[in-house]
Amino acid sequence: MNGAAPGHGGGFRLLRHETAGRSARQELPKVGVPVEMVAQEPMKERLRQAGGRMGWTYKGQSLCVSGATSGATCGHVVDGKYTEICGEDIYGNNECYDDMISAKRPLGSTAGGDSGAPVFELTGDSSVARAMGSHTGSIRTTSIFGSKSEWTIFQDFGTATRDFPGLEPYLGFDKDPV
Repeated sequence: MNGAAPGHGGGFRLLRHETAGRSARQELPKVGVPVEMVAQEPMKERLRQAGGRMGWTYKGQSLCVSGATSGATCGHVVDGKYTEICGEDIYGNNECYDDMISAKRPLGSTAGGDSGAPVFELTGDSSVARAMGSHTGSIRTTSIFGSKSEWTIFQDFGTATRDFPGLEPYLGFDKDPV
């Protein structure tokens, strides 16, 4: 199956937020402030002129995830190590999703309940966020020496626009989505 897991990703508005009591994350604006409201006018115009070129990730890119359970976490670095994720769904059926993107991340930075969360990049002085994809899951490993590693697995918006020609990401500049 190619694409994001069923029920994930479609139609969310990217929101940036601040989580009280987590000093490392307090540089983000408050919950519920749509990105288009915090973006400076010149940036909005550049995105509009670029046709909303968002969503294609690259190796080494540093991303953030804003999960319902975990809140906003940054430092997820795209490495491309994993491109397929397999496992059991809630009904016990084995499923595999390919064409995914992996980003090595800080330990414990996402959790159950974060699926479908926006994956985004902070640009410039961190006052503007660029939507990059939708969080799908996590992979955790332990080496034979006991060191632990974690990866965020997500579907980037670039593959959605490739797989569905004519699909245009909603940027929130002109009107609300139907």
